[in-house]
Amino acid sequence: MGTILAAVIICIVLIFALYLFINVMLPLRKIKDIVAKISEGKFDTIPAIDDSHSFGVFSSAFNAMYEELKKSREREIALKDKETEVYATLGRELTDPLTSIKLTSELLRTRLIAKKESEPDEYALEKLDLIYNRADQTGILLKNLLSNALDDMGEF
Repeated sequence: MGTILAAVIICIVLIFALYLFINVMLPLRKIKDIVAKISEGKFDTIPAIDDSHSFGVFSSAFNAMYEELKKSREREIALKDKETEVYATLGRELTDPLTSIKLTSELLRTRLIAKKESEPDEYALEKLDLIYNRADQTGILLKNLLSNALDDMGEF
């Protein structure tokens, strides 16, 4: 009789252990694995957690949190792409006029020097050189500024 009772108790304990393993340990392991993937930034390969077990409410909340994190990450990527595009456009929009200023000052300088009828106006040449050099310095500063901004964004 004692052996049968011991066998029944062992069976009950094993069934309870199996129940705990299936309903507690497996869901917790799955949640742990999913949290590890999320922390690595892997949002596309993660399935929703089954909420039919004893952690159903927790799993539902976790799934909702995961979806919000995924959407936030997608918005962040889209904003970074737009920011990169804005910097690239800004760079072109500011660099093109500077190039035009430099070319115009070079052209005017060349024309002043090429005039055969009189000596070139040294004051005008000096000012044209100043315009060219300032435009060149501004272009370098702009390039460095945009490069640093893109570098801070992780683009380079």
